[in-house]
Amino acid sequence: MVFAELVLLDDISNAAVLAAGIKTTLEITDMEESMQHKSELMLWILFMDYIAAFETELNTWFRSSFAWSLSLQNLNHFENVRGVLIEFLWLEGALNQRLW
Repeated sequence: MVFAELVLLDDISNAAVLAAGIKTTLEITDMEESMQHKSELMLWILFMDYIAAFETELNTWFRSSFAWSLSLQNLNHFENVRGVLIEFLWLEGALNQRLW
């Protein structure tokens, strides 16, 4: 839903609400275990919600969680990160710009 709201519909009005719900869900899960089994998916979820929460109080949490995920996966170059993220849903023009 975050992808549809932000990227396809270019509508940020519900994005923060969606990000808050996802943050709540992630906080009650074992993120370290999820990173062991679904690291690429977790990275994509954290990236999308980092974008959704960009101008909110949730931004710090998603930014630090996204950075944590990158460090666990030893991803420290744009092309490597992008390579993981495009395995899910990706629109070049809209998301490459936000990844920088």
